[in-house]
Amino acid sequence: KVLEEALQYSPTPGLPALNEFLWERQLKEHTPPECAGVERALTITQGSQDGLSKVFDMLLDSDDALLVESPTYSGSLAYLQPKGVSLIELETDEGGLIPERLEATMRNWDSANGARPKVLYTIPTGSNPTGASLSLERKKTIYEIASEFNLLILEDDPYYYLRLEGDRKQHPSFLELDTDARVIRFDSFSKILSSGMRLGFVTGPKPLIDRVNLHTQASNLHPTGITQAMVLALLQHWGEEGWEAHLENVCNFYKTQRDHFL
Repeated sequence: KVLEEALQYSPTPGLPALNEFLWERQLKEHTPPECAGVERALTITQGSQDGLSKVFDMLLDSDDALLVESPTYSGSLAYLQPKGVSLIELETDEGGLIPERLEATMRNWDSANGARPKVLYTIPTGSNPTGASLSLERKKTIYEIASEFNLLILEDDPYYYLRLEGDRKQHPSFLELDTDARVIRFDSFSKILSSGMRLGFVTGPKPLIDRVNLHTQASNLHPTGITQAMVLALLQHWGEEGWEAHLENVCNFYKTQRDHFL
């Protein structure tokens, strides 16, 4: 039955069974807090990059400014720079984005430079290209600053499951801290299953996810059905234990590569 569905046009947010499976995983993994009057939703995309580009289009015009880590992911820059968006670079160190730099940028914003930024783009785990990861303390501080200045946080987290030291669940995501419904989270299967599958998913406030779905309806209709069916069958076959065992194997592989490099 799933294969039959996969070979036909499917709902824009993805195959219902896979969408529900991933939604339940997000609830279990990140336990996002309830936000009064704001629902959350999830949509499946053709890789995380597809979701990112659609959210960039949704939130940013050519005269807008976007807060980004310096340095940040070249793939995002390649999409943003032709849009003419002003990229406001924020200093990082071995611990990732420095909260004080974010606060100073927002508090001392010169209106001559245009409207104050409304969006922060961050890669909180194993940032590309620096490899830095934000601590829980820094995440909390950044979230407080975002709340004060009404910033949306784009949490691009494709390396979340690839933590090489310690328990990943001891490092809560921005989604887990999101009491104001200001986080849009991007996940990817590229680093943990296959980059060629081109499958990712976006989680965030339902009104914004609905807009991403409208973008998809007007562009690629929905993510590829066959890829979704493959991933769904694999996740169902593995179950929770199999999934965790697979993640452990992947982390061990990358840990070996790192140790050889060092």
